[in-house]
Amino acid sequence: MCRPYGYSRFSGQVRGLALSHTERMPEFPGIPTFAEAGYPKVRASNDFGISIRSDTPAPIKAKLEEAYRNAVRRPEIVQRLTDIGLIVVGTSSAEFARVLAEDAARYTEVIRVANVKLE
Repeated sequence: MCRPYGYSRFSGQVRGLALSHTERMPEFPGIPTFAEAGYPKVRASNDFGISIRSDTPAPIKAKLEEAYRNAVRRPEIVQRLTDIGLIVVGTSSAEFARVLAEDAARYTEVIRVANVKLE
């Protein structure tokens, strides 16, 4: 669960049931994770990154990855993203590719089981 921008203005009108993050968040100490609530397979996230052509030379890929990770780890960027409810991870491109592949497989299965059709 991401807290909505300006979440404090709700003053208790909205009650979170569970967090989709893997661990509890300090901003919501009383809200369990889905795993703690008995749903260990629930995972939902908003993953952000950059994409480049697959044939980009390795040295350029490494330089872009380093620049991106350095940018998102800058304190003012981390603070701004945290303020809007995001958790900054700044993983490697290999880890990001793994997460995206897992999400694609998971949602492909959800769509198949739920028999979701485009109309």
